Amino acid sequence: MSRGYDVVLVANDGRTTSVRPGPGPYAAPEAAVAHPDQSYRNLRPPGRRARVPRAAEGDFGGGAPAAG
Repeated sequence: MSRGYDVVLVANDGRTTSVRPGPGPYAAPEAAVAHPDQSYRNLRPPGRRARVPRAAEGDFGGGAPAAG
């Protein structure tokens, strides 16, 4: 966004994180994946757009012509 681009972050059904062994200072995997979703859904930068579609939607808004 700081470079003038819109942002599309695939929702948590399209990403994962590693599982950390044992207790520690790390967020649980579910929380580590969910936090960016919530953050990006609430961004309202002037003149830019942030979207968090689910992977199943398949529309990631690239706008580029399909290859091939």
